[in-house]
Amino acid sequence: MRDKELRLREFTSSDAAALTLLANNRKLWQNLSDRFPHPYRIEHANAFIDSVLTGDSTHTFVVEYQGELAGVIGAILQTDVYRKNIEIGYWIGEKFWGKGLSTRALGLYLEYLRSQDDFHRVFARVFAPNKASMKVLENNGFSLEGISREAAFKDNRFLDVHTFSLLL
Repeated sequence: MRDKELRLREFTSSDAAALTLLANNRKLWQNLSDRFPHPYRIEHANAFIDSVLTGDSTHTFVVEYQGELAGVIGAILQTDVYRKNIEIGYWIGEKFWGKGLSTRALGLYLEYLRSQDDFHRVFARVFAPNKASMKVLENNGFSLEGISREAAFKDNRFLDVHTFSLLL
C-alpha cells in the first residue's frame, strides 16, 4: 500500500532502533493509551515488533515516509457480536508532524481494510485534547459518534474520549 512518498509495510526486526527513537516522546505518549509505555525503550520496541511478527497482528504496519520509519498504524479486532468491527490506532513521530502523513496513512489503511472483506465498521477513540487526530479521522470520512465524559484517566487527569466511526 503506497502513494508516491508514503507506504505501509510489514515490520522487520531491524525497525526496533528507529521505532524507539520516534516512540520515546512524551508528547506522543500523552495521546495514546497506557499500553504504549513511556519512556519507550529498545526492549519495548523489540517486544512490540515480536508480537506483530508472531501474533495475530496481521493488520499492523510501519508507516514509512521517503524510505524512513515515520510511525505505526494498526488495529484491534473486536470479538463476539462485535467481530465485524475493528478499532484502529495510529501515530506519527513528532519529526514528521505537519506533513499530513496521518491522513494519508489512514487513507491507505482504509483501502487495505476494504480489500480484506472481513470488516463492516471501523472506529477510533481520541482524547479530547488531540484535535489533530480528530481532523485526520474527519478527513477520511469518519463521523463523531459520541463523547464519553471523563472516560479516560491519563497522566493524572480525566479526559473526555471522542469516538469516531466509519462504515466500510
